[in-house]
Amino acid sequence: MPKSSIEIENPSVRKATKALQHAKETRTPFVWYDASILAQLQWAALIEQALPDAISKGQITVAYQPQVELKTGRIVGAEALARWRHPEIGQVPPNEFIRIAERSDQILWLSHSILDQVIAQLIAWRDTPFADISLSYNLSAHSVDPSIVAKLRDLIEPYPWLPDRLKIELTESADIMSHTGELDRLEDIADLGYCLSIDDFGTGYASFEAIWHLPIQEVKIDRMYVSGKAKDSTSFLRAVSRFASEQQLTSLAEGIETEEDLIRILAEGVDIGQGYYYAPALETNAFEAWVREKTGHLET
Repeated sequence: MPKSSIEIENPSVRKATKALQHAKETRTPFVWYDASILAQLQWAALIEQALPDAISKGQITVAYQPQVELKTGRIVGAEALARWRHPEIGQVPPNEFIRIAERSDQILWLSHSILDQVIAQLIAWRDTPFADISLSYNLSAHSVDPSIVAKLRDLIEPYPWLPDRLKIELTESADIMSHTGELDRLEDIADLGYCLSIDDFGTGYASFEAIWHLPIQEVKIDRMYVSGKAKDSTSFLRAVSRFASEQQLTSLAEGIETEEDLIRILAEGVDIGQGYYYAPALETNAFEAWVREKTGHLET
């Protein structure tokens, strides 16, 4: 009997296959099949099917989480974060649709869409009181493609100021370090004048190794050390802050949730912070209103 027939007729084989698929997608070593696994696989299939239409119709948009200079309180930038509100199923968590985009080879298309929106926003702000705000664009290890580099290069001629306002935030640096082609492209991006930032700094050896292989200008300390389970490890914060200062890098702490977090981060000499203590990720109009409220003098 053909293998496919066995799988179709044997419920145990079908369930084992689905559990294996879920384990691979979630990088979980052991998975027991139950109804929740089936529901998650069906949800993932729905998202994968809806993703191309969402990208092409502009349903996946960008929200901006403010970044603040801790010593002065000055708003210096924002992180651009992808958001998707599906017209029928509602809000889709970004970690889910980004993971599915990577698995289904749609991540490059999505990355271009988000980059286009971020650049359009910077251009729209150019001759406004928001012109000094920089935006951080998350670039996955799976999206360091020549087409991204070419786009960033081609934009410099019409917008020579762009590298001073667009920061490339490198995610999944562990994957980057094992691919020389991606390293070369990141060096090309840095040579164009764009600032490179390492996301989730401190969660693995690779992020430290990347400092010595790439012209990194900023380290973004993982929220685990700011408001998470390792927040009492002030020695790490102090070491990163000192390391960044010695290497002439900017240090940024993500996940500042409370005043207590802020006081602790400030005491260790971190330069910039972001988190719910200041504001969540905001749609463009809400972000602009938040900036006006905090500065008290901006006018459009």
